[in-house]
Amino acid sequence: MTGPQPRYSKDEHARRGTDVYERQVRPLVEAENRGKIAALDVDTGLFEVAEDNEALEPVLRLIVQDLVGRPNEIEAIVDTGFNGFLTVPASLIATMSLPWLCRQEGELADGSVQIFDVYVATVDWNGQPKIVEVDAADAQPLVGMSLMHGSELRIQVVPGGPVTIDEIT
Repeated sequence: MTGPQPRYSKDEHARRGTDVYERQVRPLVEAENRGKIAALDVDTGLFEVAEDNEALEPVLRLIVQDLVGRPNEIEAIVDTGFNGFLTVPASLIATMSLPWLCRQEGELADGSVQIFDVYVATVDWNGQPKIVEVDAADAQPLVGMSLMHGSELRIQVVPGGPVTIDEIT
């Protein structure tokens, strides 16, 4: 299933990010922040520096129902470059006994293509049950743009900053 498309192509996003970093961020942070991570907004030039990338990752807590409807809380990183709904490790999919749907190709951020097993789950989204596709990926769970479609996303890009998602009315 294809959701909303990113605002910029990968190349344009990289070009804009490099340009903003070189012009606005590097002169302010380079000397005293070697080895740290800078997160920046390619449109506004706003940025935040952290010890590691994990401190700046926008994380949501989601309730995903298992096969018999029992709630399972997971923490998932918001990934605006992921057009799918949700990724979850295969071990958690097995624990929840999610029904298998199909196998499909997915393109990763580095441009490589992988085959993913896809399952079906019900997620509590804005207080309502939402049936979504779940890609099995043995990594930190990700929330993609298809799950957030029709929502407003707000992220405070500071270590541990809040992430809020509200339905667009």
